[in-house]
Amino acid sequence: MINRHEQAEKCFNDIMNLQGVDEFKETIRRLRNYQENKEKYSISRVFLPNYFWVAKRGGGISTCVYALSEYLYNAKIIEFTGKVKFFEYRLAYTMPDDFFSELTRFDNTITETAGHHRYFRGIACINIGEWVQRTNEFHFLRFLDYIASKNDKILAVLFVHSNNKRMVESIES
Repeated sequence: MINRHEQAEKCFNDIMNLQGVDEFKETIRRLRNYQENKEKYSISRVFLPNYFWVAKRGGGISTCVYALSEYLYNAKIIEFTGKVKFFEYRLAYTMPDDFFSELTRFDNTITETAGHHRYFRGIACINIGEWVQRTNEFHFLRFLDYIASKNDKILAVLFVHSNNKRMVESIES
């Protein structure tokens, strides 16, 4: 039976063998360095930054999130609790004058995914594609604040499918 350290090494190697995801691989290399320092200096609590990913449709977002969750779990970088290590969510656009029910829907998803645990701890992979031209709207900013308030439990991977460099730069800023 393979122990978690060996499994983390296998996950790392599997990620390094993925095609066309160089920025993702660099992120994993940095996480590996962090893991080594965490073990060396006995760091117990970790807060990773949230991520923003851009990919073409069919570009492997689910594959990369799965690989990330397996690596983080096996490397013991963050704690996972709940029914799954990650879930995927599409943040639906809400008109500025409408009630922003997406916060409630997202929170309900987190609660359901927690299962019998008090909290879900893991990765939320969130498609923000409907918001690409509206990232300065109040509802979207409120959602980002909500995500930030969950940083001690949830690692958010916000993503869009796009080839438009100008749009991506706008979202990143």
